[in-house]
Amino acid sequence: MVLFQSVLLVRVKIVRNMARRNPIQSGWLESTTLREKPSEDEPILPPGLSDLPDDLLMDLLVDFTNWTGYAGYQVALNEIAERKAERNLQRVFDRYSIVHKKEKTVAATKAMVQQEEEYLDAEDAVELAYAITKLSKSEYTHLEAASKVVSRELSRRISRRDLENRADKYST
Repeated sequence: MVLFQSVLLVRVKIVRNMARRNPIQSGWLESTTLREKPSEDEPILPPGLSDLPDDLLMDLLVDFTNWTGYAGYQVALNEIAERKAERNLQRVFDRYSIVHKKEKTVAATKAMVQQEEEYLDAEDAVELAYAITKLSKSEYTHLEAASKVVSRELSRRISRRDLENRADKYST
């Protein structure tokens, strides 16, 4: 009975410790498979899409699908980095608010905090993270739209073949 209680106590402590840690602290993010680039260069939507043979069109769709998945993963990572930068900015603000609490007004305290070098650096980091997130979202949207264009071309070809097959079947 004593052994069972001690094992249970150890398990409870482990669970409590894990609950206090976020996924990054617990190593979960590092343990997941980080996506690598599907290939060296992003696919480019060719101008004569309807002139491509079917096998090249399918290869292009696969490339766009892989790159869209990769870009979506990058957007998620950039959003995480942006949120982390925002939390860091808030921590810096809170720390210097305590340092400058002797100011007479809240506005004066905020003004003093916003002049601190560490606060300015944290603010710049938030702006940079925001810009990177916006750019990666734009890239993701572009890849997704290009993938839809290729998919529509494939669908158009398939539906055209069905019509041609029916016309051949009933025209003889």
